[in-house]
Amino acid sequence: MKPTDAIREMVAGSGKNATVVSQDMGRSGEYIRSTLANSRHPSMSVLNAVAKACGYDAELVNEKTGEVIRIK
Repeated sequence: MKPTDAIREMVAGSGKNATVVSQDMGRSGEYIRSTLANSRHPSMSVLNAVAKACGYDAELVNEKTGEVIRIK
């Protein structure tokens, strides 16, 4: 899944709109929209901030061992 698709799914799953999520992150109301419109992929710190604002936890999963690292 592309990072921008993950952001769209997290926002949709949160029950909030993009403006509210942006504001919950301490950003301007247009932050999520402009991030999604940008052609570059957002950083892991941005993905984690969106996850937190949407009520999700970000994790890294080792596909070989199944080890999980939760990003706080």
